[in-house]
Amino acid sequence: MRVVIDEHQGSLRLRLLDADDFSAFAVVLADDVDPARADQEVPEVRFDGSNHAWVDPGWLRDAGAYRTGPRAENLARMLRYAETKGWLHPASGEVAAHVVRQPACALGTSP
Repeated sequence: MRVVIDEHQGSLRLRLLDADDFSAFAVVLADDVDPARADQEVPEVRFDGSNHAWVDPGWLRDAGAYRTGPRAENLARMLRYAETKGWLHPASGEVAAHVVRQPACALGTSP
């Protein structure tokens, strides 16, 4: 699962790609996007240095259509696993992710 932040028509956009791949979780930041700008313009992702970020689980549920059914169960399972590893923020419930920088052209074309 990739939480992608890139620039689109002059604004930053936030997308969820590979929504059914629960084997990996990362925030992918286009290499031409300043993390400080992303931190200000994308409230669903909070950067903690240049290598780590916290992702709002409510946004994940909405973006991945994880509110009901098997998809909701898969996300709940991922969040329970993250909790056992200390990857949930104790105060906010946000999910920890490592940050990967990639060229904008390599980030996929899903809207």
